[in-house]
Amino acid sequence: MVSLDILGIVRRVIILSLLTYAGYSDIKTREISDKVWILMIVLAAPLAIYEVLSLHKTALYLVSLLIGFVVGAMIYLGKIMGDADAAAIATLSIVEPPPTVLHGFDIISLFPPISIVVNASLLSLIGVIYNLARNTYLKFSGKELFSGIDASLLEKILAFILYTKVEASVVREKPNFYSIAEKNTDSVKRFTFKVRIEEESHAEVQGEVWVSVYMPFIAFIALGYIIHVILGCIAKLLLPSVFTNSYIPLSLIIN
Repeated sequence: MVSLDILGIVRRVIILSLLTYAGYSDIKTREISDKVWILMIVLAAPLAIYEVLSLHKTALYLVSLLIGFVVGAMIYLGKIMGDADAAAIATLSIVEPPPTVLHGFDIISLFPPISIVVNASLLSLIGVIYNLARNTYLKFSGKELFSGIDASLLEKILAFILYTKVEASVVREKPNFYSIAEKNTDSVKRFTFKVRIEEESHAEVQGEVWVSVYMPFIAFIALGYIIHVILGCIAKLLLPSVFTNSYIPLSLIIN
C-alpha cells in the first residue's frame, strides 16, 4: 500500500506543475484556460480527499473548503481580481488539505486558501516596487509625468505608487495587461482610482496615458503555494512575536 507521504508528494507535484503552467500563461497573455483547474481537480482532488479521510480531519478540511469558496466568490462577484484568480483559489481549497503539523502557532496556515492568498498578495507588492522604480526613472529622465493632469498632491503620490505612464500604442497592443487610470472630465484629465476590474475600450487612447498594470497574480499564487507548503503563511515572518518556534500537532488544536 502506498504511503500517505508518497501520495502527498504526487498530489503536490500535480498541483505545482499545473500552477506553473497557469502562471506562465498568465505572464505571457494574462489568460488561463479553465481546463487547468478542471484537470487539477480531476487529478489531485481524489488524493486530497483520501488523505483527509485517512487522517480524520474532515471537519477542518470542510471549513478550509468553505473559506476558499467564499474568498473565490467574493473575488469573482466583486471583480477585485480576474476570474482565473477566483477559480485558482477555489480549486486550491479542494486539492490542498490543511497541514498535519504547524510551524509554531500559525493559525492562518491551518487554512491553505487564506495562507496562499496572503503569500501571493505579499509577493505581488513587487508591482508597487516596479511602479516606483519606473516612475522615478521617468522623472529623472525629464519626463513630465503629471502634465495635463488635474490632481491633488495626495492623488499624485498615490498615482506615483500605484500607476505608471506608458504610450497609448502599448496599451492597444496588450489590452489585457493594462487598465486606463485616467479619464477626461469636462476637458480635464483626472485620475481614476478603481478597485473593480472593468471592461474598457482602448481604441481612442492617444499619446501617453497613466495605467494600472495588471499583475500576473496566478504566478504569485504558484509561488505563494510553494511558500505555503514549505513555510506556511509568511505573515509570521512579518509578525514574529505572534508566533512560537515549536511544532504543534493539529490534534492539540482541534481536540
